[in-house]
Amino acid sequence: MKHGGYRRNWVDLPSELTSSILLRLNIHDILNNAQKVCKLWRRVCQDPSMWTKIETRMSKNFDVWKYDLEAMCRHAVDLSRGGLLEINIEDFGSDSLLSYIADRSSNLRRLGAVNCGGITSFGIFKAVVKLPLLEELEVVTHSFISGDHLKAVGKSCPNLRTLMIRQLKLNGMGYVDCGDEIALAIAETMHGLHHFHFLFTVV
Repeated sequence: MKHGGYRRNWVDLPSELTSSILLRLNIHDILNNAQKVCKLWRRVCQDPSMWTKIETRMSKNFDVWKYDLEAMCRHAVDLSRGGLLEINIEDFGSDSLLSYIADRSSNLRRLGAVNCGGITSFGIFKAVVKLPLLEELEVVTHSFISGDHLKAVGKSCPNLRTLMIRQLKLNGMGYVDCGDEIALAIAETMHGLHHFHFLFTVV
C-alpha cells in the first residue's frame, strides 16, 4: 500500500497495534494463517495477552471436519498461560475439552458452549464448578439439565451474573418438566444473578 510516496510495510506497525488487529480473528485464522506471516506476527500470536479471549465461531462455509478444532482450542488455552478470561465454543467439543479448559483457566469469567454435540450437561457443570470467578455462562445443548446441576453452579460460582440456557429436544422425544426444580435451585444459590434466560426448543 502506498501512502505519501512510500510503500507501507505491515511489519513496521507497533506490536500493540498488530495485536489489536489480530485479536479480531478467530482461533483458526490466528493459529493457521496469521502467525505464519512473519516472525513478528508469530511472536505476537504466541503472547499470552492474545489469548485472554478465545473465539471459535467460524464462517458458515468453514469445513469443520477438515481441521482438529479441539486440538487448536487446547493449544490456545496453553498459550494463555492461565490468563484466559473468556471462551466461546461452538459446533464442536467434548467433556474432556471442557475439563482441560477448566483445569488451566481458574480466572475464567465467561464460558459459552453452543451446539456442541460432544459436550454433555454433566461435562459442562463438572467443569464449571472449577471456575469460582465465572460471571457469565451460556449453554445450548440437547443434554438434560437439572436443578441439581444448577445448584452446583450457584454454590461454586458466587460471582455469576448472567445465565443463559437453551435446552434442545428432538421432536418426538419425551421431556421431563423440571421448571420448578430449576427455579428453586436458582433462588437458593444464585443470589447475585442479574440476567437469566431459559428457553426450551423442539428441533
